[in-house]
Amino acid sequence: MRAVLGLGIGLLLAGCVPMVTDMWTVQPVSGMVFDADNGAPVTGAVVRNLHQSELVAETGAVGEFSIEGQSHLAFHMAMPASYLDTQFWVISHAGYGDAAFTTSTLAPPRSEQPSLVEVPVFANAERDPDNCRFGHYRLRLVDYLTREGTLDWGAMQQLAPLDGLDCEDPELQRQWQAALEHAYRLPQADGED
Repeated sequence: MRAVLGLGIGLLLAGCVPMVTDMWTVQPVSGMVFDADNGAPVTGAVVRNLHQSELVAETGAVGEFSIEGQSHLAFHMAMPASYLDTQFWVISHAGYGDAAFTTSTLAPPRSEQPSLVEVPVFANAERDPDNCRFGHYRLRLVDYLTREGTLDWGAMQQLAPLDGLDCEDPELQRQWQAALEHAYRLPQADGED
């Protein structure tokens, strides 16, 4: 009994508060997948969470997709600390190379935090080596955003987490690092450097 009381006092002193609340196990994600060359929507692409393959959707007639959020009411120890939870998503379509994007939400996930994304995909994409999935996609994405003039601070914040995708191909990794460094040196569209 003393141990339980001691633990309870310790948790309260650490800022932990016991509560019954909703926790979001899956945050909602929706968006559009489009052909980077012509802007046309891509129908029939599969959007899947890289680490939770049961989170999946297929793009519709105008390239749109939606993955519903899921929450549950339960007892939780609420803590004052928080962190950014980044999820990696994969887009696959027979006519395009695989693409990737990320979503980031504040955790612990006590509220709904929907993500809305627009993801370009590239036809005739070079095949990635097994040890660097999405290596060529990342490079083409930086090039695409630069050409389109949309490589602003917000786009850079979306690119940076893609660095977390495993790549053990030294040459592709060197090219990716060089592309990121170059992109960070470009004048930002919103006036920030």
